[in-house]
Amino acid sequence: MNISEAADLIRIDKISGDRPQTWCDLGCGTGTFTLALATLLPAGSVIHAIDKDEKSLSQIPDRYQDVTIRKEVATLTGSNLPLPPLDGVLIANLLHYIEDQATLTARLRTLSQRLLVVEYDERARSQWIPYPIGFSALRALLLEQGFTEIVKIGTRVSRYAGELYSVWAESRPKESQNFDAPVRTVPRLLNRPPEQLGNALRNQ
Repeated sequence: MNISEAADLIRIDKISGDRPQTWCDLGCGTGTFTLALATLLPAGSVIHAIDKDEKSLSQIPDRYQDVTIRKEVATLTGSNLPLPPLDGVLIANLLHYIEDQATLTARLRTLSQRLLVVEYDERARSQWIPYPIGFSALRALLLEQGFTEIVKIGTRVSRYAGELYSVWAESRPKESQNFDAPVRTVPRLLNRPPEQLGNALRNQ
């Protein structure tokens, strides 16, 4: 998937406008969706690109289409992500690696009341998608966590498996919570470096 195709998948009027915004792309990999988001945000916006792999982050430019990209090495299990107040969080092709998806989405809601999700609309587990979460399951999960506006933005056929879908979710402000329990991710099952597997899936 190229940047233009990724941008079409997550395009929604709610992230346009004239006021610069601050976003986070969590688990950004080599930045396909980071740069796609940059094409949609107003000039002067900032995206915090977060990934555990420094080599992947090094492939992302520091600036793209008048949007500043600040790259940070961090993991989901860290107690504190190095982030300022956010206008939104993007997670693309990440949730299907997370066993405890409820804890992660609850944590995300403490970072921002606006969430963009890209996922595979799969039901069966596989070594590629160990914790699948189709749209219906994701919608139910987001409702449980207090997101009140949940919109399916679009879909796209994936070369890897079935169909990708994108979702916008928004909630009312909520008091911060302390999430000490680690978010468990599945070990990579193929004989490939983790960054290669993640990037291969992200770019399908």
